Amino acid sequence: MKKGNLKCIEKMSYLGVGVSLGTVPVYHSTNLKLLDKRIKIADLVLRFMILGIGVVAAVLIGTDSQVKVFFSFEKEAKFSDVKALVFLVVANGLAAGYSLIQGLCCVVSLVRGSVLFNKPLAWAIFSADQVFFSFEKEAKFTDVKALVFLVVANGLAAGYSLIQGLRCVVSLVRGSVLFNKPLAWAIFSAEQFHKFSSFYTPTTAGNGSKTEERVIQTKGAYDSVLWVVQFSDLHFSVHHPDRAIDFHDLVGPALSFINPSLVLITGDLTDGKSKDLLTMKQNEDEWMEYKTVMDSVIQRSGIDKSLFFDLRGNHDNFGVPDVGGSFDFFSKLSISGQLGRTGSVNSVTLETPLRKHLFVGLDTTMLTGLRGPTNLFGHPTDQLLSDLDLELSRWDSQSEKPVTKIAFGHFPLSFSAPSGSGRTLEDVFLKHSISAYLCGHLHIKFGKNLKRHHLLGNQFLPFQKLFQTNMHRSSFGSTVNCSSEVPPIQEFWEWEMGDWRWNRAMRILAIDRGHVSFIDLNFKSGAKDVIILPTFPLDSRFMSTSLSHHNYECQNVALSSYETIRSLVFSDSPMVSVMARVYDLQSGSLVLVAEAKMNKHADEASRESLYVAPWNYKAYEDASPDRYWLQIEAKDNMDRSTFSELRPFSINGHNFEFSWSWKEFLVMGCQWAALYFPLFWSALYAMFFILLLPKALLVFPKKIYTYKNFLTNKGLISGVLWILQELCRVQTLWFCWVGYLFYLILFPWFMGYIFTEAKRKGYMTFRGWVIETSDRKGQHEYVGFPDIMVVVLPHLLFVVLPAILVTGALTAERAIYREHMLASSGKKKDDIDLNSRRCNRRTRKLLFVVCLVICTKHFMNCRTLTKAYDMNPVFHFMGYGVSIPLLLAYAIGKTRSA
Repeated sequence: MKKGNLKCIEKMSYLGVGVSLGTVPVYHSTNLKLLDKRIKIADLVLRFMILGIGVVAAVLIGTDSQVKVFFSFEKEAKFSDVKALVFLVVANGLAAGYSLIQGLCCVVSLVRGSVLFNKPLAWAIFSADQVFFSFEKEAKFTDVKALVFLVVANGLAAGYSLIQGLRCVVSLVRGSVLFNKPLAWAIFSAEQFHKFSSFYTPTTAGNGSKTEERVIQTKGAYDSVLWVVQFSDLHFSVHHPDRAIDFHDLVGPALSFINPSLVLITGDLTDGKSKDLLTMKQNEDEWMEYKTVMDSVIQRSGIDKSLFFDLRGNHDNFGVPDVGGSFDFFSKLSISGQLGRTGSVNSVTLETPLRKHLFVGLDTTMLTGLRGPTNLFGHPTDQLLSDLDLELSRWDSQSEKPVTKIAFGHFPLSFSAPSGSGRTLEDVFLKHSISAYLCGHLHIKFGKNLKRHHLLGNQFLPFQKLFQTNMHRSSFGSTVNCSSEVPPIQEFWEWEMGDWRWNRAMRILAIDRGHVSFIDLNFKSGAKDVIILPTFPLDSRFMSTSLSHHNYECQNVALSSYETIRSLVFSDSPMVSVMARVYDLQSGSLVLVAEAKMNKHADEASRESLYVAPWNYKAYEDASPDRYWLQIEAKDNMDRSTFSELRPFSINGHNFEFSWSWKEFLVMGCQWAALYFPLFWSALYAMFFILLLPKALLVFPKKIYTYKNFLTNKGLISGVLWILQELCRVQTLWFCWVGYLFYLILFPWFMGYIFTEAKRKGYMTFRGWVIETSDRKGQHEYVGFPDIMVVVLPHLLFVVLPAILVTGALTAERAIYREHMLASSGKKKDDIDLNSRRCNRRTRKLLFVVCLVICTKHFMNCRTLTKAYDMNPVFHFMGYGVSIPLLLAYAIGKTRSA
């Protein structure tokens, strides 16, 4: 080539001349030289930033780790164990290395003033980057510092691509041929941007609502009402197929016209019991039935599957040793399991134009699922409570809209144990002042008023942490302090809903501008054609709170929410008229004082179930919470009238005091987890006192109580001490009873198979079941506390204590018989025969019957445990099974003669 031509090409290169694959030179204008140089400098800066970020990401991947909680079980994993993530780092490392080389070339080009030529390596590196981005998208890691750095690196790469895109534009303007490298950057940066945007852009759910970070935009007007449906304790069973059949036939059509925003199923999805109700473990056939029925119900209802939230109950956890194991059918066949909701705490937010509604579900079943009956309580861990606290705080600092918080789980708080540090679910709920906690577990057989109001207050006595005697705990008086310096009221309602098992129960819960109301229905008589749920004013028995009274008196809420009576009316046929009626009970009988026609909420976006009627709410201000009563009547096009339940209301927010029955108090008002040890030790101390005090009186003061002393100085105390001293005089029997009580404290009670698969045994003590730890390294742990109270307390209170008392009575009866025999020994033969006939020991026969009753009760308990834990009655019962019958038999034999 001639020297002149070489100079020409050199000059073209300096001026920005590009050479295509066919080496066709293209001349550029010289006025873009300065722009080209600036682009190169930006190119250099971005390349070295990508390199630095890539190095940091690689270091974090190699050294960092993450702890994941699966139903309160903590598992630590290193990011280097995740192959897709490692490959992603390698790919980005290659890109960073390539950027380093190109950066050096950029430096050289700046010095020499030449244009960077294309490198085919860019295609390979960024193709790999695209492949591994797919892995990144599927991995769904959260709170991973290394991944954050990777995203930043990709963002810088996208910025670099933009610069290269500008170079392409410049090239087009100048008339040059596109280089390989800028074209690759432009194409892949466009695809990269598309993938990032599709990854973070809100997706559309099946019902047409958008969800971003578990936020669902519900249809409705600015002041619209939303509602959800709750079921609990389905107990689908192979022995009772009617439960699943009724659910299939009734629930799907009902949900189709109710059209809730969510469907909550709060535990005990399957029964897990044998036909005789004694063996409790998982049954795969029941879970397959549950999955089939729920798939059909979802299809018939027309509601998206993602809007169904089912939780694990204690029956769903019978005999499940490990979450995710072969017998954990919930993780495989439940709706939540299929949708990947593997955490112990899951939340969803329903958003309307006016406010946010946060629903948080929690699974507090025990990590190691024992067979029943010692699987009865919820067991929240400290990790679960921290996660719950975090979820309930989700919108505290992020939302300008007010937030209504609803929690739902399986166990009532009366059957929820504290965590290892002593914290409770109640502590977290009070901290956030949630509106309500929805639960199941207890069933309607204990009562229909299984509701409880929780309130934090310093004026409550210590024992009130163990008991709550009334349903509603109220703290406000006649005056309200509206000062802003007064700390906010911390309270919430707990609403147990009953069961589908026997009562075919369903609940609809509505939230109307922050006012939470509900109605409990049962389908025992068949499907419901019309359902009426008044949403305002609230029922003063179950829904009013101290906060509602405070807000009304201090005018902290918009008074517009008080200006109408509002009610939801669900029907499978069109409504002709809806009427609201207000009654006055001041005279002792209901007197109609107001009647108003309710109109359908006029808004095209509304879901056409809300009816409203204007009223003068100030006319119903009254200090009495049950003076005024509300009832709604709905009439459809077939002239069928349906009436809502009469319910008292209080515009002022006063509470109608409502008392529990004794059964309702036992299951809702007692904190059984906190009461177990006090009851256990009280029972043991009482029995030791019964045995040791009379013995001490015999040994130390040598104060002897006899039958003659009792006849001389009649009194309850002297009589009891005489009976117990008679027991002390039978030395062997007395020592056996004392030894048996120490045995119950110091030794295992019995052994058994506690999981579905009868391979792992455990032994039970009063502290819980002792089992080998999950890592199988020879260490042991206690599980099932305080669940074992269902075995321990009945044995102490209904078997051991009565047995001690009846043996004391037998020894006292022998003393009486002996006195009669001694008294008759110095008399004539005819008088002796007369005394013998009079003293035919009827009391002994009665005590013998009592012994039979105690033994029968004990053997029934043993039979239940034998079936429940696949026990061998000879080898597994240890001293628990035979001690009581042997001691009673010995007492009967020892007291047979005088």
